[in-house]
Amino acid sequence: MAEFGSAVITDAGAALLAQVMAGSKKLEFTALTVGDGSYTAEEKTQTALQAMTAMKNQRLSFPFNSVAPYSDTTVKLKAVITNVTVTSGFYINEVGIWAKDASDALADPILYSIVVANTPDYLPAYNGSTPSTIEQDWYTTLSNDASANIIVDESAYTLLSDFEEFKNETAKWEFEHVYNLCNKTTVIDFDAIGNREITETDTDNSITAVTTFVDTSPTTKTITTVVTPEDDDYYYTKTTVITETASGKTISESYTKNLQE
Repeated sequence: MAEFGSAVITDAGAALLAQVMAGSKKLEFTALTVGDGSYTAEEKTQTALQAMTAMKNQRLSFPFNSVAPYSDTTVKLKAVITNVTVTSGFYINEVGIWAKDASDALADPILYSIVVANTPDYLPAYNGSTPSTIEQDWYTTLSNDASANIIVDESAYTLLSDFEEFKNETAKWEFEHVYNLCNKTTVIDFDAIGNREITETDTDNSITAVTTFVDTSPTTKTITTVVTPEDDDYYYTKTTVITETASGKTISESYTKNLQE
């Protein structure tokens, strides 16, 4: 199992955070990156890591599946690392968190935080059948004096046995990202047998979201939302099944990413 040293906020990350806490900028975490760069003992010191603006040898970049408040002062970042594009296995010696000023559309992400492994984990090459995946949780604590602390949850740094869970989480992130991009106009209609349908269209027609409500049985309702970006090769689907029984109500959600024909 991988073991990390202490994660460090870089000088660039601390500068961005100070401006965020002062109210002049907005903080957006953009990606988690992993690499196989090697570090000497001197390069692993806090001062050396704080000065870094890029990883030594970045191999992969992943979006965050979720960025959510964990407490009044802590944000939890969750990402899933996968080897589906890896053709040559490597040891994950370095992990970076990237962030940007969300109030500036032209701002480039900066290396916000970095951590170096004492005992790295090996990410094998993809075998074409079953991907290896790693779920990673980070907690960053923000305070009014512009200090911050990054904690790596090593208990979450484990191989996921169920790739379907990974695909669902990734599709969920992409669905929510695309769905939340647009300012929508909404039309509510009913089909011939009374099923309700809601069509949401972006003001520039770049994204369309259609939600249908169907009573699939006397006790089950299925709600399906299909989001179709005009300039994307894929469309994204969220399916919610609501079942009511004598013992109560259960709700399940699933997400898929589908190639447009």
